[in-house]
Amino acid sequence: MDFNHLRAPLFLIAIALLSGCATIVERNMLKRVPPADIFELEPNFYEEMNINQRTFCLPHLGGCTDYWFIESLDDETNEKLRFTYSLEINGVETSDEVKFLREDFPYERRGSVVLAHGYGGDKSIWLFQAMYLRFMGYNVIVPDLQGHGGSSIDQPSFGYHDAEFISALLDSLPERELPQPLIAAGVSMGGVTASRLAIMRDDVDASILFAPMAKFDDATLSVIKMMMPRFSKLLPEDSVREAVADALVAAEVPEGGADTLTYIPQLDVPTLIYVSDVDPVAPFEVYQQLAESRPHIQVQPVLGRHHVEILKLDEAMHESLFKWLQTIN
Repeated sequence: MDFNHLRAPLFLIAIALLSGCATIVERNMLKRVPPADIFELEPNFYEEMNINQRTFCLPHLGGCTDYWFIESLDDETNEKLRFTYSLEINGVETSDEVKFLREDFPYERRGSVVLAHGYGGDKSIWLFQAMYLRFMGYNVIVPDLQGHGGSSIDQPSFGYHDAEFISALLDSLPERELPQPLIAAGVSMGGVTASRLAIMRDDVDASILFAPMAKFDDATLSVIKMMMPRFSKLLPEDSVREAVADALVAAEVPEGGADTLTYIPQLDVPTLIYVSDVDPVAPFEVYQQLAESRPHIQVQPVLGRHHVEILKLDEAMHESLFKWLQTIN
């Protein structure tokens, strides 16, 4: 499987209409997030890649969501996996290529992984990682979170209520589609969803968190400063924090419910956390300190990466991730 030139724009908390008014900020946070449009894919891509596009509905939780079911394959189409892509951030473009050969990684059915995206993205941000995990022997489930992508629910729940929805989705799958061990993974705001899943479900054996938002209000401020540095100087921090608090109340998220730091101390399963040393959204020092007294938590530094680069799957990330995955059984 070959992946051609793809471009990933910023996909996290894009509040484009900030006017300095907490009410306006809150209203925009509670709107459906515009499509991410991260990848340029051919119409027949999903069929060729054996990506099963499905919809799951649960009326008592408010509606439906689209998701990918990607089954691990051991056939001639899976003899190699190559990513060739470019990433542009703040006008600076970087390119990379990663290649895996089946002869180096003999097929072995290893389990299942469910992937939760961050705010402003959708399930497509996981494309590379989903194909990688499938190649390594995992079934992969990739849903759209509320207010994003193919979810029929317009209002985001900031990762909190998504955990119940995804848990119900997992319960709906036949046993053969959800082999153990089961790993819950999330990026940025999706770290809340993945962490809650790992706490809620007895069958979640491990979790992987990529740049998980520590505290939602701090993360929102950090993203505004990254994306709109000049305008952020005119916007009182108190107004942003007030807007975040009001939005969470409107979304029926309890205090601390959108903070990954609320859940990580409760995790009792092996947990791998990727964080950058220059990412204020997911401060490295905070997670390093958490891990010091929790031997089941491993913090893997990814040096020099912008928040939106954290999912970039290079050789170094592969080595640490594959080594850790082999310990989960």
